[in-house]
Amino acid sequence: MVATFVLAAALAQPAHGASEPTNAFLRDFAGTWICRAPGQPASRWRIARARGSRWVRVDWGLSAAGIPAGSAFVGYITQRQRWVYRDFHADGSYANMHGVRAGDGTWSWTGPYDPANAKAGSAPLEGLITWKRIDSTHIARTFTQRLDGKTIPRGSDRCTVR
Repeated sequence: MVATFVLAAALAQPAHGASEPTNAFLRDFAGTWICRAPGQPASRWRIARARGSRWVRVDWGLSAAGIPAGSAFVGYITQRQRWVYRDFHADGSYANMHGVRAGDGTWSWTGPYDPANAKAGSAPLEGLITWKRIDSTHIARTFTQRLDGKTIPRGSDRCTVR
């Protein structure tokens, strides 16, 4: 239901005008990727336009059959002048982030993350995730948590185009 609502929302472009047919996040990251974090198995990702939509769909943790461990939708909400990243995990976890794209192509996403295993009534985690296209075949991503006014590194990965 939420995903249907998200897909039905209006999407436009902030930097180059609403008539531009592409999404800046899609321009920066479209493709199939293999992402590797230290000490974890590789994960296959697919970033593409959501069928029939101006939203970008990020499917991650793809199985050999193409079934994702989670899906996110990325787009620009004109009315709020804000990029959004809504991430739905198969285990019930959810991230509701907003972001900006810096001039060097680095995307910074901030907002709450609600892990499925969190205690009822607990506050969501506050995170900061950066995505940067290193070159034509690599993305670097970093994950930090904001806690008591401090930013704590929580991990990183590097993705290679497949």
